Amino acid sequence: MRIVHNIPIKYKLIVIILSVTLLIIGLAFWIGGYHYQRSLKTDLIQNLEMNARLTGEYCVTPLVFDDPPGAERVLSKLQAVPLISYGAVYNDRDSVFAAYQIATEDIHPPFPIDKARIMFHDGYLHVLQPVEYKNVFYGHVYLAGSMDSYDTKIAEAYRFMIILLLILIVLSILLAFFLQRVISQPILKLAQVTEHISNEADLSLRVKKKGSDELGVLYDGFNTMMEQLHLREIERDRAAEEIKSSLREKEVMLKEIHHRVKNNLQIISSLLNLQSNHIHDENALAMFVDCQNRVRSMAIVHEQLYHSPDLASINFSEYVEALINGLQSSYRADSRRIQFDVDILDIPLDIDRAVPCGLIIHELVSNAIKHAFNSHHEGLIQIKLRRDDHLEQFCLSVRDNGQGIPESIDYKNTDSLGLRLAVILTEKQLKGSIDLDRSSGTAFHICF
Repeated sequence: MRIVHNIPIKYKLIVIILSVTLLIIGLAFWIGGYHYQRSLKTDLIQNLEMNARLTGEYCVTPLVFDDPPGAERVLSKLQAVPLISYGAVYNDRDSVFAAYQIATEDIHPPFPIDKARIMFHDGYLHVLQPVEYKNVFYGHVYLAGSMDSYDTKIAEAYRFMIILLLILIVLSILLAFFLQRVISQPILKLAQVTEHISNEADLSLRVKKKGSDELGVLYDGFNTMMEQLHLREIERDRAAEEIKSSLREKEVMLKEIHHRVKNNLQIISSLLNLQSNHIHDENALAMFVDCQNRVRSMAIVHEQLYHSPDLASINFSEYVEALINGLQSSYRADSRRIQFDVDILDIPLDIDRAVPCGLIIHELVSNAIKHAFNSHHEGLIQIKLRRDDHLEQFCLSVRDNGQGIPESIDYKNTDSLGLRLAVILTEKQLKGSIDLDRSSGTAFHICF
């Protein structure tokens, strides 16, 4: 069945038309041949029966007067009938009274001489008729007719039928090809137009209608569908252009917003810097510097978004590098004494994650710069961000090899604003977890 489905429709039509045509022709020939044979046999039987009846009527006198030569003279008249190959007259004792034979081989009745019979046997038609006159039975007349003429006519008829069949087959093939063109060509043309539309995306193409039949209705439906699709495409393109225009306006607006937010944050940072010049208390001054750095870390995010082609996210690796450079400059960290190892996965982060992560890194790195190393201790601060595909989480770690946080300090419940901010930002905004590893220096692991 799958093979039939894969055959092109034009060949299916040819096969169907030829099959139906040949079936009808075959049935017609079979019925015609059958009736022709029956007609020939009926004519043969009637002819032989009539000759047998006439012969019986003329043989009544010879049988009555026991005149075999007279019966032979009657039988000799049968030579005018080419059909008859053998004839015989039997008396009332079923003995041969007289005989007539043209055939070379011996011919005998294939049945007992007792009642009227008709039989086709061994290439002959055998007819047995009683001889009666005024209801008096005198014997039988037996005639054997050759089937040669019958066979000849049948052979001629079959030769004619075969020739006619071949002619009809050729005509059927021509008709099948013509009909498949009439039926399948419009469908193939429609398929070609459809393929061209699919390849070229040209919805302006139409098929020319040539009639009002079912294919014409199909063409009308196809053209109507293409017209509707073309109108929808025009509307869609117009809507897409409006959306693009609106997106460009929103993009410009968002860039302007990020630029202004960044400028405002820088103004706040500058004000804090100016204010810190009038503060002589070291603790208060450190608080101002921390606030200034926090503001700067948020300003960097908006600056990154302003320059980013994607206004919804920033490259976090570039952001962390800019943040670390700002912290080094702010705390005047000696790059020869404190080294930074930054290994951040090159991924985009949206602003809802980038700002909390930046502030967490700012607080932990600031604490490490201020408290982890003494003035003569060379140190290393590592910042890493990795993706755990199995847990579907990001893992951020900030590690230093300094003197470490004392065991007595609970980092989740401490007066240190930086640690409290790191915990709050992790658990509240990132919906993640933060853990402290004191085994070698200080290492914070944040997963979100």
